Amino acid sequence: MKHKLLFVFTLLLGLHIYSQAQGDFNPKKYKKAIKRERKSKDKEMKKGEQSPLSKVDRRKFKRLKYYKVDITYRVLAKIKLTPDTDFFDMMTSNGKKQKYRQYGILHFELQGKKLTLPVYQSQRLMRLPQYKKYLFTPFTDLTNGQHTYSAGRYLDLRIPTQNTSSFIIDFNKAYNPYCAYNSSYSCPIPPPVNHLNIAIKAGEKKFKK
Repeated sequence: MKHKLLFVFTLLLGLHIYSQAQGDFNPKKYKKAIKRERKSKDKEMKKGEQSPLSKVDRRKFKRLKYYKVDITYRVLAKIKLTPDTDFFDMMTSNGKKQKYRQYGILHFELQGKKLTLPVYQSQRLMRLPQYKKYLFTPFTDLTNGQHTYSAGRYLDLRIPTQNTSSFIIDFNKAYNPYCAYNSSYSCPIPPPVNHLNIAIKAGEKKFKK
């Protein structure tokens, strides 16, 4: 249930990926939208019923920390679908396992490097109509343990309504799992194949009480 609330919380805040054409992109409007989302999340973290913060932490909480919005971390990716893959056990922070299947592999370029990032579907969420098109992308990078949460961060994507081989990956929307704020939560740990050997200086930073 707690992991389900994690998805609900982030989806309600609009932490999703858009598959619109690059030509529709307006940098000024985009940056304002990201800042609005962050303010909304701060409000939910402070007062929301689904906030993962303890009562003590809520009283002291002011705002989450983020890197500055950087449009170079919003990149176009091609996806190679991996249909009919088997479900596997993804480890979580409390040692339990959750069933996921690989939906595809994103291929993109960032900081002059060609990178890949697998995306997954949750077996449990696939059974829920509102989450059938939900894609889960956990990742680690070279900022973990220093400026960002040591266990990695997440991105949310959705299967497009129209057939397309392109996605927009937006690392400015990278967010921490709930266990970054409260150890009582069980959060999927990014598989080793989801490690990016660069520093992703975008999105949410490490939570400090």
